[in-house]
Order: sequence, then structure tokens, then C-alpha cells
Amino acid sequence: MKKLFPLLLMTFFLASFLPAHALLLKAGYILYIPVHVSSLSAIVYAVESNTTVAVALMTPSEFSQFNSTGSLQGIVVQNSSAIVNGVLANPGMYYLVIYSPTQYANISYYYNTTPITPENSSTYVEEFVTIPPGGTYSLPIHLSTLGSPSTLALFGVSNQTVYYNVFNNESQVFFNSSPITLTWNYTSETCFYTVDLPTGIYFLNITNPHDKPAYLAFAYRVLPEYVNPYLYIEITHTNAYPMGIASYGVSGTKTYVVNTTSVLGYFNITSLLAYNGSQNLVPAYSASLQLNSVLLINNDDNSTWILWPQDVLIFLTNESIVLYHDNVFNMTNPTATLTNQSIKGDGYVAPSPQGGNYYGNYNSSPCFTYSLPFSGYLVMNESVVKGKGVLITFNVIVLENGSSTVLSSQTFDKVLVVDPNVSSAYFQVNGMEYTPAGPTGLYGSYYDTELIFGGGGNGEVTTFKNISATLGLFYLQNNEYVEFPSYYTFGGDTAEATDNVHVTFTPQGYAELSVGKPDLTYVVINSPLTLQIRTTTSGAVQTTTTQSSTTQTSMTTTTTTITTTQSATSSTTSSSTTTSSTTTTSAQTSITSTTTQTTTPQTSVPSQTSQSITYVIPIGGLIVAGVLLVYYALRRKK
Repeated sequence: MKKLFPLLLMTFFLASFLPAHALLLKAGYILYIPVHVSSLSAIVYAVESNTTVAVALMTPSEFSQFNSTGSLQGIVVQNSSAIVNGVLANPGMYYLVIYSPTQYANISYYYNTTPITPENSSTYVEEFVTIPPGGTYSLPIHLSTLGSPSTLALFGVSNQTVYYNVFNNESQVFFNSSPITLTWNYTSETCFYTVDLPTGIYFLNITNPHDKPAYLAFAYRVLPEYVNPYLYIEITHTNAYPMGIASYGVSGTKTYVVNTTSVLGYFNITSLLAYNGSQNLVPAYSASLQLNSVLLINNDDNSTWILWPQDVLIFLTNESIVLYHDNVFNMTNPTATLTNQSIKGDGYVAPSPQGGNYYGNYNSSPCFTYSLPFSGYLVMNESVVKGKGVLITFNVIVLENGSSTVLSSQTFDKVLVVDPNVSSAYFQVNGMEYTPAGPTGLYGSYYDTELIFGGGGNGEVTTFKNISATLGLFYLQNNEYVEFPSYYTFGGDTAEATDNVHVTFTPQGYAELSVGKPDLTYVVINSPLTLQIRTTTSGAVQTTTTQSSTTQTSMTTTTTTITTTQSATSSTTSSSTTTSSTTTTSAQTSITSTTTQTTTPQTSVPSQTSQSITYVIPIGGLIVAGVLLVYYALRRKK
């Protein structure tokens, strides 16, 4: 994923170093500028004048015809006193022509060429396509538009004029462009159009009206008003969910973002028995308790990796056996993949049944017997190791195991994500956007943190014969673990699920689980708890819990109403890897095992929210920067 930063600020900084040209053009005279293109590039240019002038970008044959006949034709021709435009150009010679037909024109102009490598990225929808003569390229827009009202940011640059059309599944048109080669928006001074979309299902058509093929680079990104935790449920109509406690960065329609170096899940289990005899993916009596979060890794080259680590207890509930297990997936894009060279720990990378590769400690999972009540903490920490990568540690702290603490409290795996260019990293809960879906996906996953019960692995759905447990979810802030501002009773990124666990919240923000009908609710925390964990000299763990005020927790119940008019393809599991979002790392040798058991994320074939549109970087940030640099260099000159 390209790192988000305000392009306009960078543009203003660089514009002072760019030359703009000024001259006086007599009536009936032309100015022509040869433009040599050595590789596939975007030619971007800007012209301003005190009067209306004609501006055209021509091929050599069009320029020759203009010289001989005076007929002003070209790839694109515009008449105005202020013009910004761009064209996708193959190698060759082109001419930028400025013509003042009737009077003296005081002209300022600027142009540049920005080389483009035609690599189809899957971070957002960014593609190079060829549209046949008179043809139309059609694609569905990410289904995150079903979750909330959204803004569509649409970018495109082509070798000849095309039409862009956005419409919904009821054929209502929400945007129609004129014939254009570049999506320059004079109103907002950006090189993309913005389209406001009410909640619904949408499609994009790009039409070539000419008798020659059109080649274009285009991109779009959906920015939702807020993340909707019920989106996946509404699309798939599922009736089984990962149940427990989760933070999505939303309280109703209000959003927030939390960045932290550590997340912690508290558990106290007093009854546990699960069974699903209708599958053979994992043992029939298995169940899992998972602490899952999204880890963002920012790099010096302005790329971002999006990983999904899991700290898991896998229970064989009929034998009172528990395994300490971990996984790391990659959500950077739907095709990203991990290798044994890109991530290193006590485990190894294995192929997912749903496709792609992911890391797990399959050959080194600690295994113990447990007694009830069984309580403690699952903890995930991350730290940047400059020049090497990001270290993720997976921990279990046992507070109670029946009548004694015989289970081991330990850091059971240390995993290094190999990334010498890392600049920063953090776990993130973000209610303002979804993870990248790419051109092959229908929607992305959530930037959430969740502590949930579900099946034993491989996407299994289990039924709990007995369950009685209390869960709490915290993140590290100023050396103390604090509660998130809001919680939901179900997870959104986990594939393992259950069909019969009911969750209620205590006034302190803990989740209490029991057998019953799933109740998909959320709670706003008005009286957050602070959790302090200390280890004594003897190795015992001591905890202190404080509450910041006496205000009662505000409880809100939300029922899911399924009202979609079109069902989407059911979700598949995300692959896992450490790759830059704009390229796909080729598969390397990996270790496979027919007995591998893993917990898998529900990142569907493979979406985003209310942020400033100036933060959007479509295809080739250089194209965007080039257009803006042209425009602001010209304005600075004037």
C-alpha cells in the first residue's frame, strides 16, 4: 500500500524548483514544443493566458497536417485561458501546440514527462487496460459501499479521450465524465474526480468512443464515512461468527484510530466443551481462543506492509489439552505471500488451503494439560529492529489453572519480519478504512483487534456444548494497558466461528460468554479500565485494575438487518507475506505439512473512509505529483 501523505504539501515544496515559461504570442501565431518520450510516460502540461487560446497535444502526423491545412486536430484539443491536462504516451515524438487565433496572448506554460511502469498493483484498484475500438471496460466497485455512504476517488490517464461512468445496480447514474485523457478536477485542484455515493452497490464503466484501441492507466479508491462491522455479515448472510470482544475503531458512526506497540487479551474460562463432528479439518472437540490484530509496517520507500498476527490457544476440550499457537498472515494485498526468507521464527511458512502462504509455529507449539478455572493473558508485542525488520513476540501469562498455576507463562515464539527498510510499526485499530482489496477483490478486511472464540482452525465452525468465560481486551498506552473506546461482541477478520455463543458486556467493559443465541451488539466505554501487570522477584504475576471514573458504561444494542439486493461471492482466506504492495513477490520454496492446523483470517476476495481526499495516491504517485507540480509551478510563475 502506498503510504498516505498530503501530496499538496510536497507539491508546494518542490514547485519552487520548477521552471515555467512565459512569452507573448501574437494573434494568428502558434507556439509548438517538441516533446520526446523515450518510454511509456504520462505527458502532463499546463497553460494559462490572459485570453482564450487553443492548446493541443499532437502526434507528428497530426502536426504535419496542421501545418499544411491549418486544421487544428490532435490527441486532445482544448480552448480556454487555463488548461491542465495529461496524456498517456508510448515512446515517440509529440508536439504541444498553443495557438492564439484573434489577439495577443500573454502565455505561461509548463510541461513534463513522467515514466510509468505498467505493473498492475493490487493495493487499491490500479490497472493498465486496453479498450478495443468502440468498447467498454466494466468492473464492480468494492462492496465497502454497502457498509456506509462513501466517496469514490477516480483517477485515469489515457492515450486518447475516454468516458467514465459510475452507476448503481438499479442503473442510476452518479457520475458521467466528458471525453477526457486525464481526470483533472479544477474545482478541487486534484488530478482525480470525487463522487459521493450513498450506501449501495456500484459499477464503473470506461468507454472508448474511437475507432482505435484506447490504452489507459486508471485507479480508484473507496473512502467510506465509517467502517461497518456488520458489512461481511450483510454480504455473506452467515449465521456463525467469531464471538467474544473486538474493537473496530467505530462507535456507531463515529470513528477513531488507535496505534500501539502491544495488545492484550484477558481470559477467565470456567466451563468449556465444543464439538463439530461434521468436518475433518481439525479434531472434532477442538476450539480456539484467538487474540488477533493488524500490524502496519511503514518503510523508508513510503510503502506499507499490512500483516495479521494471531496469538492463539487451541483447546482439545474433551482431553483438557491446550496448545500455544501463533500465525502471521499478510493483508498487504490479496496476492501477497510469505516465504521462509521474509519471516523467521521458531516455526515456518506453509501453504494455506485457501491459497497463499502464512507463518505458524507448527513444529514448536507448547502443549499442556489444563484445569478449570483457567485464566490469564494473551499478549502480542512488536518492536522495530533498525536495519533488520520488526520483531513480534507471542506471549501467554497464566494466572490460574484449576487449583494451581502449573502451566507455563512464557514468550513462546519470537518472529522477525525481515525488512531492512522499516521506519516504524504499530498495531492499528482504524474505523476509517478497510485493508486493501485490489482489483481482484470485492471488499477488504478490518483494521480491528479481537479476542474471540471459534473453531479449532482452518476456518472451522464449532458448536459449544458448554462455555462460560469472561474476556477483556486492552492496548498499551503510556506503559499501562487501557480499554478501547468501544467494543463489539464479534470479530470481523477471523474465519473460525461458532453458531451458539451469546455475549453480554459488564458495566466495566468485559465480555461474558455463555451458550445461547449470538447477540451482535456493541458497547461504548465511558469508564475505561486501566490494567497494570507486574512480575514479582519470585516470578509470580500481579495485576492491578483501576477505573478512571464512576460513570456507568453506556450500552447500545444493534440488531443486524440484512437488506442487500445482491449477494457477493463468499469470502476466502487471505494470504500472508512480507511484500511491497505494488509488486507481488514470486513464490519461494516453502515447507508443507498435511497435518498443519492453523487459524485462518476471513479476508475475502478481497475497501476505506472519511479522510481528506488529498491523501489519495492512485496509479504511480509520480503521475499525480507530476500533474500537480505542473499546475503549481505555473501558478507560482504568474
